[in-house]
Amino acid sequence: MTGQIELVTDDKSVLGEGPHWDQVEGKLYWVDIDGRELRVYDPAAGTEDIHYFDQRVGAVLPDQCIT
Repeated sequence: MTGQIELVTDDKSVLGEGPHWDQVEGKLYWVDIDGRELRVYDPAAGTEDIHYFDQRVGAVLPDQCIT
């Protein structure tokens, strides 16, 4: 297996966990548990959205799956 690793965001998460690639939306989701954040990276746009919460976030998954 060959490939290239690329840093797409330098977010400095406190405790970054649970990456999930959403193939339908073409976005990468993950949480910063201790930072109380949900992060969404859109490689097509080259942007990252950050959603803040009042309590710790443990995981993120899509609400619907296409089979």
